[in-house]
Amino acid sequence: MISNELPTSLSTWSFELKIFLNNKFSKPLNIEANAVPNRYLYTLQLSYLEGNKMISIINNTKSIVTTVSNPTNNEKLMEHIERGACCNINPNINSILAGNASSTNNSIIGPGSNTGVAGSNVITNSGIGNSSNNGGSGSGGGGGGSTGNAGSSGSGFEQYDFFLQSKLESLWNLKQTIRGEGGYGYLLSVPNMTEGKVENFKVRTNNCFLHGAFKGFLIEIEHLNDDETAAATATATSSTATHTTNSGADGSTTIDKNQIIRNFLNSIEKIQNLLKLYRFPEGSLSYNVLSDSKLDYLSDLCQQYCDALQF
Repeated sequence: MISNELPTSLSTWSFELKIFLNNKFSKPLNIEANAVPNRYLYTLQLSYLEGNKMISIINNTKSIVTTVSNPTNNEKLMEHIERGACCNINPNINSILAGNASSTNNSIIGPGSNTGVAGSNVITNSGIGNSSNNGGSGSGGGGGGSTGNAGSSGSGFEQYDFFLQSKLESLWNLKQTIRGEGGYGYLLSVPNMTEGKVENFKVRTNNCFLHGAFKGFLIEIEHLNDDETAAATATATSSTATHTTNSGADGSTTIDKNQIIRNFLNSIEKIQNLLKLYRFPEGSLSYNVLSDSKLDYLSDLCQQYCDALQF
């Protein structure tokens, strides 16, 4: 049934999510290692994002969205992350903190998580075990290779990874690398979801691999708003292992916070209706955002991927 509603194919896409854990032995001498709390650094690369962007989240509180295109940008970003690892991120250096540059709303729902108040990304896990695998990064077997360079030029992402895993090795240790490559995308128009109106969605699918082992099938659904003045675009990701939804504002139009939240909730409702209509695989659903007070599309999308891809 769904194939009849997919007249347009989008370009193939790939993603790579890396999860780093703080080095507890990189601490002041007067503090015991077992007294240092766990802190996480996530980096997400999505080949379909324009501008060769990489999204980074530190300890689920601060985000950096950067264009990794040359060594200069990498050095500035790493200086930024190094400071943020020890204290708080300075929002004035080559970065976009959640909600500071855009009023986009995002949310993610992951296993065991609580529903957030605002956001437009939803992630669901079903049919896959939720046990944590904390080994080193492995090859993306079947989905092979780094997805960071897909659809982009240069070795910016490789330089970023090298910098992070070498010069900042004393602060962050790589624990997991989750990859998906060669995924498909479609533009879907669904009539009668709203009376007298056609709703448009972008649907992207991909296989998820951890340490070379297949872990699940990812479906990302983005609700496309017809109104150009609306703040949010909604995205959803679903899977036999993971499911995500996202909605947010592009920041091009000034719009009040309540309207942003209404647009987000409206998009989430449409995505949920789509999931029911086409009987998408069930799983735990979450609408978490990085910051309830400052919504940001890319930051919240990364947060949702992090929550959904907890294998």
